[in-house]
Amino acid sequence: MLPIPARLLLLPVLLVATGCKPSPQANPAPEPPAYTELAQRYNERLDTLDRFYCRTVVGLTWVDAEGDRHREQGEGHLQFKRYEDANVIWQGELRSPARVALDVGKIGNIGYWLGCDAERFWWIDVQEEDTAYVAYHANFGKPGCDSAGLPLHPIELINLLALSKLNPGLMPTSLVPSADEPTWRLTRDTHFGPERLTLDSSSLEVQRVELLDVFGEPVVVAELTEYQPVEITDLAPPLWPRLPRRVIIQQTDGSLEVTLTLSEPFDARKDPRKLRDTAFTFETVARGLGVRQVVELDADCRPDGDSTSGSASGAGLP
Repeated sequence: MLPIPARLLLLPVLLVATGCKPSPQANPAPEPPAYTELAQRYNERLDTLDRFYCRTVVGLTWVDAEGDRHREQGEGHLQFKRYEDANVIWQGELRSPARVALDVGKIGNIGYWLGCDAERFWWIDVQEEDTAYVAYHANFGKPGCDSAGLPLHPIELINLLALSKLNPGLMPTSLVPSADEPTWRLTRDTHFGPERLTLDSSSLEVQRVELLDVFGEPVVVAELTEYQPVEITDLAPPLWPRLPRRVIIQQTDGSLEVTLTLSEPFDARKDPRKLRDTAFTFETVARGLGVRQVVELDADCRPDGDSTSGSASGAGLP
């Protein structure tokens, strides 16, 4: 497993350029519109960015328990497919609004796989352990649900990449203009705690997301930059949505930095065969990667008889 601090699991992933002073020439933002109007405009921007894949480069820098700093880098792919009933998924227990698959490896060999569907998430380590860790979103964070060093919850990855829609039926705790730059700051409650988004007041693209502690201070910060257009079939270029090329996530104590570089985003509507549902099916992915052991992170939280544990090559996987 990657030696990444497990407390990142409980943090929504966010974006901020720490220590960076605004330009004195920057203009303050106008007053934001009503939240329902803003949410509608924001979500419309994401409507066409609902199924795509792209190449990724993932860089990790972390400090271990002995205080030594480590660096690691790998390449892979990000696959994303939003559920059509995402509005329904907002209601009730924690569920993912999209299917996600992120593989990371070197020289064409997959070492790690992070993925989810609406109900479950999984972290597969085939570089060192040939082990898959799986749990239900609804059990995440509950007593008895182990993290097993999971680097990042997939729903938080969705938020990190600014692919999560706003819930028009859930009012934010705050929506205010920034005093020193043309952005709006929206603070909302999530399943993972309070989160503050910094939105460009013109494009509504997310520049920054911050996870806040009980005092309103950021615990983890991240930054989205270098937005790139995603060519969408049957849409004129001015209407193409945009995806950040570079995302940097930092813990404010300096113990972890994750850098994501996204390139060559491809609209899966051009060729649906390049975004198969099997990439978002835990049992299929586990077998394909040669997983030998499946560990239920939430085994102590589940109802009796509800199990997916066992050998990936045998009867343990349904």
